Amino acid sequence: MKSICLATLTVGLLAASVFPTAAAEAPAISPSFSIPLIDLSQDADRQVVVATGTETVYQGHPTTVLLPDGKTMFAVWTYNHGGECGPMKRSDDGGKTWSQLLPVPESWRKVKNCPAIYRLVDPEGKARLFVFAQLGEGLVSAYSEDDGKTWTDMRSIEGLKMEKSVMPWCTITPVEGGKKLLAATNARRANDPDKRSNNVVQSISTDGGLTWGPVQIICDMPEFKPCEPCFIRSPDGKQLLCLMRENMRTINSLFMVSDDEGKTWSQPKSVQDSLTGDRHQAKYAPDGRLVIVFRDMAPESPTRGHFVGWVGTYDDIVNQREGQYRLKLLHNYAGTDCGYPGLELLPDGTLVATTYLKYWNDRRKHSVVSTRFKMEELDAGQDRTCVVFDGKSPNKLVCDTTLRQLADGSWVLVMLGDGDTEPMPANRVFLGRSTDQGRTWSAMEPIDFGVKSKDPNKALCPCELMVLPDRCTLVVSVHNGGFGDWKTYFAHSTDGCRTWSPLEPAPGKLADRSFIRNHIETRDGRILMPYQWYAHCDAEAHKISLGRFIHTPRDPRNGVIASSDGGKTWEIFGNIRLTEDENHHCWAEANIVELADGTIAMIIRADGLGGVLYYAESKDGGRTWPEFARKTDIPNPGSKATLYGLGGDRVALLHNPNPKHRSPLALWISFDGLKTWPYRRVLVAESVDKGGRLNYPDGFVSPDGRFLHFAFDDNRHRAVYYGAAIPMVQKTGD
Repeated sequence: MKSICLATLTVGLLAASVFPTAAAEAPAISPSFSIPLIDLSQDADRQVVVATGTETVYQGHPTTVLLPDGKTMFAVWTYNHGGECGPMKRSDDGGKTWSQLLPVPESWRKVKNCPAIYRLVDPEGKARLFVFAQLGEGLVSAYSEDDGKTWTDMRSIEGLKMEKSVMPWCTITPVEGGKKLLAATNARRANDPDKRSNNVVQSISTDGGLTWGPVQIICDMPEFKPCEPCFIRSPDGKQLLCLMRENMRTINSLFMVSDDEGKTWSQPKSVQDSLTGDRHQAKYAPDGRLVIVFRDMAPESPTRGHFVGWVGTYDDIVNQREGQYRLKLLHNYAGTDCGYPGLELLPDGTLVATTYLKYWNDRRKHSVVSTRFKMEELDAGQDRTCVVFDGKSPNKLVCDTTLRQLADGSWVLVMLGDGDTEPMPANRVFLGRSTDQGRTWSAMEPIDFGVKSKDPNKALCPCELMVLPDRCTLVVSVHNGGFGDWKTYFAHSTDGCRTWSPLEPAPGKLADRSFIRNHIETRDGRILMPYQWYAHCDAEAHKISLGRFIHTPRDPRNGVIASSDGGKTWEIFGNIRLTEDENHHCWAEANIVELADGTIAMIIRADGLGGVLYYAESKDGGRTWPEFARKTDIPNPGSKATLYGLGGDRVALLHNPNPKHRSPLALWISFDGLKTWPYRRVLVAESVDKGGRLNYPDGFVSPDGRFLHFAFDDNRHRAVYYGAAIPMVQKTGD
């Protein structure tokens, strides 16, 4: 009977003073985009109404700022479209609740048009809050030196020379190590015959925003109308990107880059449909991805005119890629009149996006509304899972699930089965297949290499399935059902795991009393596999639960085997110990990953040694290792955990982050070589059987880097496939 998998959530797939000027590289706008669209707009629990529109009051064009305490937030906006400034509120809890309107000087009500609030720091370290606004065709500003308690009047900006300003500064960023501030907006020449023309201009401040120098035109495209710039600094800090709205609506939104802190800019290019819109605002999420919110204006977009978000990388924009996700953040009941936003990142990773829009489908006018989300929530919405096999007594056992992708793109799942538990003489190896990326599965079929035909009481246990371009190698342990006469073998297949070579002993001492686990291929072309080997097993078996017996393995040692010839020959390295106790028993399953500098990092299960994983590393490619592993602070109940290299020092960890129980099953990601784990997401909270265990996740990263596909056993009777979306971040140091 075939198994059929379904996604956990339904997700729609929608298949100089004047710098150089040129038309954008702009093919005809395509009808759609192919990245997933995640709709958060119907989740009212995420949303907060900051200022309510009425039948007579239109609340419009907000911006926000978050103070360094991570919780105090200000919002400013206008009455009517581009109208009177003055409304301001403060939140003391990261945007969950808001004050009444705050008192501001009367002069604020005499200025108009999309007030922009910033926290700016001068070269001496003095911080001020600024609100920039428009008076006629010129810019004005007010500031506070006491975190928003009191404010100056709105005044003309000293030193600023601009012919016809269209709106206040849309974007401000520090440059030259904070010595200066670079601001940009859109303006018009005084003699331009097109009264609605737009050029993007920039200005420099050397005193923290109090005064500004004459503007320079940085994007002048006579056939188009670039406007509303947004500066984004590259992850390495070396480049600035300027993302721009295009107001003729005949090409997509635009971007250009600067490698000299804004002194010169590249020719503008078009972004993809997925990022085409107005008034972009950007923040880096804690995992390194970019989140950009804006008004969607892609002509064929299913969310055109609504408040949306984009998730991707800086590199995606520069290379004109679509990104990872599109988000529908809020639904707008007023055509395309919405989307001038603020975007803030809270210390816990929550992103708070605030805009104006017609929030209710009634006579009430526009309101200022925010919504909030975390990256882990977005990723969870892309996950998919299914039960591949659900065992029934007397052969319900599922253990040691291992999921791999073959050279032809199909998947195989190998597991330990038969009998109701393990270890037992009945145990054997099973294999199932999926040709549609885990959606459906063949029946699980036994493979036993002739072992069972010779001795039906010999148990077989799969340890690792290594997929190479020309063959697959399955590592199998064979024992008497209780780890007596324990041998480990390799078997090879050249036809996609359909037929297998005779078993051959594992290399050297690992032919006895060993498990060999997940292989990696290093950047210098070698293959490494971590092992656990036991110095001795009890000669006499003793009884354990459920009628089982065991020759207890003792004094575990860990290391790696290495091959420089594609797995034809192997060398053994390492003799890592967890404890000086030569009679210590634990299933010291190890996993390894190669870091950016070539370090081979190893984690080790360490039953009975404090409820955490242990760690060891090799600085010479796995050739030398410490005598003893050391404790980490990663909780572990005594269960196999698996590592997955994501490039450079980015590493994913599948494990049970609980020192006492094998639940939940979680995905953690480190961006600094296992030092810290800022991305933490529970994938499966608990077993289908209340109080049951979630065991032994093992799988692979998809070729496009979007998913971690793996299998685990749910309480030893269900083989479960899980595809976990992982953050796609710019590759560095790979």
